[in-house]
Amino acid sequence: MSRQSHSFPIVLVGANFEDADLRDVNLRGACLRGANLRECDLRGGNLEGADLEKADLRGSRLNRTHLIRAELWGADLRGARLEGAILEKANLSGADLSGSLLAGANLRGARFSAATRVDEGLWVQYLAEVVPELCTAGGRTLNEVATAWGRHDWRACPMHVAFGITSLEEAPPFYRPAIQRFVQFFDAGLIPNPATAPAESD
Repeated sequence: MSRQSHSFPIVLVGANFEDADLRDVNLRGACLRGANLRECDLRGGNLEGADLEKADLRGSRLNRTHLIRAELWGADLRGARLEGAILEKANLSGADLSGSLLAGANLRGARFSAATRVDEGLWVQYLAEVVPELCTAGGRTLNEVATAWGRHDWRACPMHVAFGITSLEEAPPFYRPAIQRFVQFFDAGLIPNPATAPAESD
């Protein structure tokens, strides 16, 4: 009788990996709910589909980490390094991304909720207040900028219409960090047209 191999999910609920070196680890589909991963080095790891609900990931290094479809509901990602991380279709509802570094991260299809926190505050506030203020900071009306929604070209995108720029380097220095974050969220399809769509609710 032939032996059959079975794969079972890794369950590490509430585990303590603080400051651990887990570079290139394979925790695909693992259950890490409430785990302490503070200051943990997970660079290049595979956490695709992992359950990280309410996990403590403060200051963790997640550069180039695969987090496709990861469950990050309520996760604490303050100060986490997420440069180049793949967060495609990840659930970041209620997660705290304050101070996290997201340069080059893939957020396409990621889910934010009203309670998701970014540098500017709650996501619902970002959509309702920060986005309209940024779009009109260059003197154009919100409706004028809204005509470029859905486009992903520096010569036709909202920030081009708002400020007349064709690259981030041309942006006014004071607004450059906000424009950079806007472009990343915009390219990921996370920002609805402020002239036509209400902010997402929890």
